[in-house]
Amino acid sequence: MARLSLSHTDPTNGGTSKQGRVTVPEANPEGGWFFRSDHFNFAKKGVPGLYIGPGNDAIGHETGWGKEQTAAYNRLRYHSPADEFNAATWNMDGMVEDIRLLFDVGYHLSNESSFPAWKKGSEFKAYRK
Repeated sequence: MARLSLSHTDPTNGGTSKQGRVTVPEANPEGGWFFRSDHFNFAKKGVPGLYIGPGNDAIGHETGWGKEQTAAYNRLRYHSPADEFNAATWNMDGMVEDIRLLFDVGYHLSNESSFPAWKKGSEFKAYRK
């Protein structure tokens, strides 16, 4: 599970470790994925969000396989006519765990008495004041 965390130290509140997974920094920050995402418009107004991605490790595959798949997708399909769902090639294993994790994050935040805070040095922190 990849993340870009500009607010919490662990935005999943330990949820990934409960599932036997890990959170890691964004593998390709120079790609600017966060800054091209829907989350960015919220961040520009000071609203933190959880930006997740698949990471590069895939269960049942050797190290590097996920990175190769991502590179091939970006090179061959991203924002092209071939960029659409294909039930024969898309593996949805793990989707239930992702949804459970995101539900748990939302549930945890809904029971908090304080709003998530930006980390020191975040360029978006000033907008929350």
